[in-house]
Amino acid sequence: MAEQRANLTRMRIKFLESVLHDNKFVSISVVPFGESAALSELAFRQHLSRYDGLQSDILTVDGRRGILAGLYRDLSDDREERIQQSCDRVALIKQRIARIVQGEADVRLTKWFHNHVRGLRPEQIDRFMLWWPEDGLRVSYRRGGAEGPLVPIAQGSPGQKSAAMLAFLLSHGDDPIVLDQPEDDLDNHLIYDLIVRQLRASKRGRQVIVATHNPNVVVNGDAEMVISMDHCNGQCVVVDKGTGSLQDRGVRDEVCRVMEGGRQAFERRYRLLQERGDA
Repeated sequence: MAEQRANLTRMRIKFLESVLHDNKFVSISVVPFGESAALSELAFRQHLSRYDGLQSDILTVDGRRGILAGLYRDLSDDREERIQQSCDRVALIKQRIARIVQGEADVRLTKWFHNHVRGLRPEQIDRFMLWWPEDGLRVSYRRGGAEGPLVPIAQGSPGQKSAAMLAFLLSHGDDPIVLDQPEDDLDNHLIYDLIVRQLRASKRGRQVIVATHNPNVVVNGDAEMVISMDHCNGQCVVVDKGTGSLQDRGVRDEVCRVMEGGRQAFERRYRLLQERGDA
């Protein structure tokens, strides 16, 4: 089981590297078996069938005492070494539990913990022996374009996290994908640096359908077919003059009329096209 669990982590690492190896805007890396005892505690308790109490035995609030306290302490930065160290430490935890079940006393743990473990049914013990900490993810994005620094989004807003996940989804696979207002909760930097750039790259190998109110997504995302819609008498209707390609004047006029910032989006597009022509 330990070897299979370690291989699962390795496969996740390999998968992400294969999907994002040439992605200039998003970086997602696997942290083998996670990096926080506090985040592993819930799954540990679920497998041990104890959802509250016994903090001094499992993990104190300050993270200094308990069975899980040393799980992540001074782990190696080398990925393979970290995997092996984590497997060894989890094995030691399971051995401590197994010895308590067999009647041995662990002087570092309270009698209440001993009583709880010894009261578990055999199938509950088996379930606990299949416990493993979940892998963690470190997600970063480049703010300011492909040449900008990688910025962690661990403390980012929901919109920032959604943008990074969307960039990953657009990088993976070639099936058609439908996006409903991907710009929600994102600032303009994220919309252009992540959504627009990824849309331009993704649509070369898959069909992408986007419902949006943001002109940058339409204009600078190089939409090949624009369908403008309006609300009339309780129904959504297609605006004929606003439907077609960006080369059609009616479409450009409709984008500028309906979408705030539409004219600025076209000006940005023209500047980019001019720069490409000069290059």
